[in-house]
Amino acid sequence: PGNPTITSPGNSSTTVTGLMEGTFIFRLSVQDNNIPIAALATDDVTITVNPVQNGNWQTLSPISGTIIAREENAYVKAGNKFYLIGGRGIVPVQEYNPINKTWTNKANVPVELNHFQAVTLNGLVYVSGAFTGQYPHEIPVSQGYIYNSLTDKWYAGAQLPTARLRGSAGAVVYQSKIYLVGGIVDGHWNGWVKWFDEYDPATNTWRTLPDAPRVRDHFHAAVINGKLYVASGRRSSASTGEVFNLTVAEVDVYDFTTGLWSTLPAGSNLPIPRAGATTSVLNNELLIIGGESPQPAAHGETHALNLQTNIWRRLPDLVQGRHGTQVIESNSGLYISSGAGNQGGSNLLTSQEVYYPGAPTTPNDPVLTQSQLTAVSSVNFGSVPVNTETSRTVTLTNTTGNQDIVISSINLSGATTFTYTSPYTLPFVLQVGQSADVTVKFKPVTSAPQTASLVINHSGQTLSNTTALSGQGGGALSSYKVNGGGSQQTTSLGVFSADVNFAPSPGNTFSIATSINILNTTDDAIYRSERYGTNGVLSYAFPVVNGTYTVRLHFSENYHAAVGRRIFDITMEGVKVKDNFDVFAKAGAAFTATTETFQVNVTDGVLNINFSSLAADGGVDQPKVSAIEIFDVTAAQSANTSVGSNSISGETMQKLSVKTLENPTDHQFTLKISSGSAKPVTLSIYNTVGQLLEARNNVSPGGVQLFGLSYRPGLYYAEIRQGNEKVIMKLIKQ
Repeated sequence: PGNPTITSPGNSSTTVTGLMEGTFIFRLSVQDNNIPIAALATDDVTITVNPVQNGNWQTLSPISGTIIAREENAYVKAGNKFYLIGGRGIVPVQEYNPINKTWTNKANVPVELNHFQAVTLNGLVYVSGAFTGQYPHEIPVSQGYIYNSLTDKWYAGAQLPTARLRGSAGAVVYQSKIYLVGGIVDGHWNGWVKWFDEYDPATNTWRTLPDAPRVRDHFHAAVINGKLYVASGRRSSASTGEVFNLTVAEVDVYDFTTGLWSTLPAGSNLPIPRAGATTSVLNNELLIIGGESPQPAAHGETHALNLQTNIWRRLPDLVQGRHGTQVIESNSGLYISSGAGNQGGSNLLTSQEVYYPGAPTTPNDPVLTQSQLTAVSSVNFGSVPVNTETSRTVTLTNTTGNQDIVISSINLSGATTFTYTSPYTLPFVLQVGQSADVTVKFKPVTSAPQTASLVINHSGQTLSNTTALSGQGGGALSSYKVNGGGSQQTTSLGVFSADVNFAPSPGNTFSIATSINILNTTDDAIYRSERYGTNGVLSYAFPVVNGTYTVRLHFSENYHAAVGRRIFDITMEGVKVKDNFDVFAKAGAAFTATTETFQVNVTDGVLNINFSSLAADGGVDQPKVSAIEIFDVTAAQSANTSVGSNSISGETMQKLSVKTLENPTDHQFTLKISSGSAKPVTLSIYNTVGQLLEARNNVSPGGVQLFGLSYRPGLYYAEIRQGNEKVIMKLIKQ
């Protein structure tokens, strides 16, 4: 501003005021009027104007506890507490309470972890890209580790891709994923890399991203406004005697939106290149704090990069220069602890400093609350045909907390006829409010009842959940009870499994509140949920033994409130069994249960049920179903007469004979029992979960037994015993 003029000879000065932050060029022009032709000479001077420095670093003394001296460690926040982690050797985690100003020792690290940048994601602390071992050939740690500060427990994390193992890398969190950039393969010796990788804890998967513009190690990274900033660092080269010399001044930036790397102009290089610094974000500026270089003492400088102008400014120096540690930001205050005060690993520090850009603030981070994992306590597969595999789903849900849950392992004990499949490679993380499905399969090889226990080990409340599994082989009888669009439910009709064998997958489901009553039934639970179609179609495919089956479909119109709003066809085994079916019209009202029953013959081992509301079929809206029951009529009818036997000296002696007069029945069961022996007979009736419903002792053979008039529709088992002989009948109430 202005054009000041210097007119007198000798030394002169001038003052320019009103300049804002930025870079300016001052041009000095000198004209000599004492020669015949006036001569004019000019010179340019570039001046950078920084704003006045605010705040100061100050030592923060604890009220109780002391810092364990360490370097090449991490310092990270989880909830409203700070955690000092790792460093050379096996050292305990230390928890700092910034409100009480107290240090507390916690569990040791599981292995030596040094040269890493720790990150926190939804209350869990992650360590990836760390070294272990001695200088100068530190070894990359092949897997990540996860620390739960609420339980003071460490969990084995993901295995890092073998071909991309390194340490001393930068790590950040962006949109619930962890990013690892740069690093070095062989300690301080050589092998710098510019690799860039993404890790998704929810699926336990790694993804390779485009390389950074240049190699570097011994640095930290940060994310601001959707961009990853990589500044400071070096190319450690003990192999050439240049461990500290090859510092990197350039600032590289990755845009998460475009997926592209760039480098800031040379004018935005770090003013004092150094490595071993820590990085933070404060007031939309990128801060580089402390560090290590060829000079004997650790750096105390703090530089801040304005992300609008890409201009660095100098902030106050640390009270004690330090390197090999990490900084925490909390309520606009910066906290840095431990590290080394001299080049290399000497003068290990036991102090903590805090920086406030203005008036001191008090950390106000939210309290961390351990989440709870929920899962069903039992799954009953019911009767499954021998050598036929069927599946159920155990849904794991993260509830009632603000911390992610590590699913560390899944154990299955008991009958080997049960198997499971994890949704992702273990360990994986279940994020707050999210669910994941474990698929459990049952393939009986005999008709004997089978049990097993599925144990989910995790980092949430209770630390483990157990689901009891049960089922039995059903011989030639195939039956299903499936709760469409819902979870397993126990009803007066028996146990309905969670929805299975549907297509398309995952498809669509709909549920109403448990406070809504369903009319015309006492089994409201199976009518409150439904599976509905996608683009007008919905289908089920049930593996069965060839034969004739009774299929009962359950419906309740819980969405529409008038006739004609939902119309669809039902086809079984390629035969249309219902044309233009309207649930509301059949039930007579909304929220009212109704059923449709059909018989179908299966010759290909799969019972196919198709629902269509396509316009070509005259349909309206989407087809739906609330629950499905399937009974094997062929097997039941062929079992109407059953004979008990004993094997004596290789000969079969047929004595006890039982005959049903009507099976299936919609009224009551009639059993005619005959025997060549006069011994009394015992009659026991069970439901599909093995519950004894009725028992009759001292029944005389040769008579007729009537029962089941009050039974609900479903599948039942009659066990008739006489001495050592036993007959089991499978009975169907329609």
